[in-house]
Amino acid sequence: MNTENALLNAQYASAATKKEKLDELSIATGLSKTKLDNDLSLLQRQKNLWVQKVGTSNDLDARQLTFTSSTNAYHTAKLRFTLLQKQISFQQKQSRKTLEISKTEYGDFTVRSERDGKIYDILKETSEMVNTLNPIALVGDANDFYWNCR
Repeated sequence: MNTENALLNAQYASAATKKEKLDELSIATGLSKTKLDNDLSLLQRQKNLWVQKVGTSNDLDARQLTFTSSTNAYHTAKLRFTLLQKQISFQQKQSRKTLEISKTEYGDFTVRSERDGKIYDILKETSEMVNTLNPIALVGDANDFYWNCR
């Protein structure tokens, strides 16, 4: 079950499942860039008007503030997009590694005999702790079975 869970996490962490969120941030970044360009143009116009003694100082200050706000919004959108890309990459690597660990552990907890044969006795109960030093079953060859009767 751990391996199945790790596989599900690895599939969910793939970039394909995060594409919508990346697209959303990409669009937001594009829109903020467009707004920034527009606000820069309006600021330049306001500065040109100010040079010609048209408009008020408040109009120029308002355009400057709007441009500064747009600049910050654009840089924030770019940072959010970059951060999401890094998070997705990290989650992909982490979930793949967790899946590898789970598959390795699955193999570690599988009980195997070093020889082919028939199981004659199980020496441990269900849920009982086992280790590599003590046997957990008696395995033998049915064709080469020796009874020691005393």
